[in-house]
Amino acid sequence: MLNWIKVKNLLKGQAFQNQRPLHIRPYKPPPISDKKPHPQPGYWEKNDSPLLIPRSSDAPLVNDIFPYELLLDVLSLVILQAENPSQCVVKLSLVCKHWSNAARRLELMRVELRERPNQVDSLLDHIRALADEASSRRASIRVLGVKASPYKDFHRLPEVLAHARSSVQELRLNRSGFNSVKHVPILLGLEPHPVDEPEIFTTTRDPDVIFPQLRKLHLEALLAYEVVHLIASCDRTQLESIELAHVQFPTSPDIPPILEHRTFPNLRRVIFNGKLPKDSPLPAYFFSAAPLLEQLGLVITTADLDDTVKLLRDHAPRMFRHPKIDVKLEIHQGLETDDDCLEDLSELIEERGWKRDIRAVSQSGSWAV
Repeated sequence: MLNWIKVKNLLKGQAFQNQRPLHIRPYKPPPISDKKPHPQPGYWEKNDSPLLIPRSSDAPLVNDIFPYELLLDVLSLVILQAENPSQCVVKLSLVCKHWSNAARRLELMRVELRERPNQVDSLLDHIRALADEASSRRASIRVLGVKASPYKDFHRLPEVLAHARSSVQELRLNRSGFNSVKHVPILLGLEPHPVDEPEIFTTTRDPDVIFPQLRKLHLEALLAYEVVHLIASCDRTQLESIELAHVQFPTSPDIPPILEHRTFPNLRRVIFNGKLPKDSPLPAYFFSAAPLLEQLGLVITTADLDDTVKLLRDHAPRMFRHPKIDVKLEIHQGLETDDDCLEDLSELIEERGWKRDIRAVSQSGSWAV
């Protein structure tokens, strides 16, 4: 039977009033004796110490648990965010042998510079710290993405491109949201024999190859002559993908002379994310200049569907498989799969065995048709 008096006294704390406080002596480590030295390195590994994980030939290595590519991303992020990036990389190299090897021959696989000039300064400071004879090839940038801030054009972009020109394989430049008419020359100082960029549409001299390994080029909201200059500055045998977004091309029906006789034997993908001028020669040009072209992306209106069908029927190369068509709709205009305006395009896609990728785009969203 429960004694409520003891419970009451326990709750009031009276049960502990007459007890002596508990006294715990402080811990003192035993003295170290010279007669019993510490075990030699490797002793506990051979004698199955309970504090160590037993080794086995099937145990995963740190290379398997933490892939090398992910480690390079970590180091790249530290370089772009830290105030003293070189010192931080040195500290990270002390983690283990795997990290040390990665830091010694650091390759910035992916570098994203987004609207923050201090990131560009940190990256260039780190590259300058490594710029000696023994480490001149440590920081080779493979994928470079740069976005301009709304109030200042690309910060020190020619310096970044000057370092990445020989190793970059994917280049993404984005000027969307930039609110000024003053633009920075992108390729300033990179060409031994420079071509004046505003005259890029009239010159017939081929520019120097600036990016010998570039395979993917993604340009958004750049000027038309900058786009043409960058395409012409790539090694035409290496280029595989071009994506252009919100580029205002001129209404001229002629191809720029600098591209007129240029071919791209390995180009397989060209995407225009923005409406081209009516009768623009660029889609037909890429069809003829890229015999292995597999995908072409266009943004059109319903009034341009007939011209698009004629373009695809007359100029699509044999390897072509994927027309990516975005039909831009007006307000209160709809588009469905069985609409009459899509009949000719649907028949052509079915006849050629192409992948159907048609989307209607309106202010309220987009949907497949």
